[in-house]
Amino acid sequence: MKKLLVCLLLCMFLCGCYDNISIDRCAHPLAAGYDADENGCTVTGVYYMPTSGEAPETRTISIHAQSPGEARIKRNGYSFEAWSPDLLNTIVFGKSVTQSGVYPFMDMLARAHTLSADILLCAYDGEAADLLTPEEGGSGEELAAMLSGVLQTAGPENLLPRTNAAEAYAAVLNGRTVLLPIIVRQNELLCTEGSLLLLEGKQVAQLNAEETVSAVMLSNSNSTGLISFVHENVKTTAQCAITCSANAEKCENGSIRFTVEMNVRAAIAEHSSQQPTQLDSAAVLASLREQLYVRTEEFYARTHELGLDATLLQSLAASLGANERDAQMWKSCETVIRVEVSEKEG
Repeated sequence: MKKLLVCLLLCMFLCGCYDNISIDRCAHPLAAGYDADENGCTVTGVYYMPTSGEAPETRTISIHAQSPGEARIKRNGYSFEAWSPDLLNTIVFGKSVTQSGVYPFMDMLARAHTLSADILLCAYDGEAADLLTPEEGGSGEELAAMLSGVLQTAGPENLLPRTNAAEAYAAVLNGRTVLLPIIVRQNELLCTEGSLLLLEGKQVAQLNAEETVSAVMLSNSNSTGLISFVHENVKTTAQCAITCSANAEKCENGSIRFTVEMNVRAAIAEHSSQQPTQLDSAAVLASLREQLYVRTEEFYARTHELGLDATLLQSLAASLGANERDAQMWKSCETVIRVEVSEKEG
């Protein structure tokens, strides 16, 4: 009975965090950026810092260290006693990091249990520290909110890449490709412009806006988008949907035959001409069909060259029990493209 009473008393007095630090003594990173150089790395954070009895402030702090882990230790020397990643929703990788490899930074975050699907990743063609430093008269909080807003609105529905930290880390560990949207400054605003393709955590290609849209459509297997083309000096826009499927089958000689089928359907959406009735509709549809076929063919050739389809095709080969040599035959896969076009609906 006495032992039970002692246990109850211990629970009453020792429950709760005896070393707990109140929220107004913590710094909350809203956005983080990583750069690398020959002497180590620079970790930049936009910190929201509530202070007891005073108005909260936002500070941008850059710390240079020999490794990401050392930067975490150095950060503890600043005026805040602890930090909480609960508000962190954006990570920016500078050009130096995407070229040398993002793995050390993502691994550090994973070990600190900071990676989550709520944190979105992006790339910057320069130093991340510059992007996260507010311009004169600007606010770090507004900058972080703008950056988060740009990334949050991206996704398959508008054919822009949206990559979260948890999925990207898993892809890096498994040698798969990762597509990072590139952030650019336009006057006082931030926006996306193309993307970087990473393989095993390192940059292998930079895709322009059209290639990025195509890559997002392919990765989702079934997507829709708009295509614009000019026929007889009249700009025409068409709504198109693309469905992609792949197949692998064993041949009589034991080799693997890969086939990728891309079905594209499109309907005329609008003409820029004030008198579209003067256009030869049959000629417009023929031009649209040709444009779609050529663009789809060029897009898949580029996709195949970059190896964006490697994971899919190799997994199909593995399901057939193919050895490693036969699985590499995905590099010579056949492509079947089918295009259907129609008049404007309604």
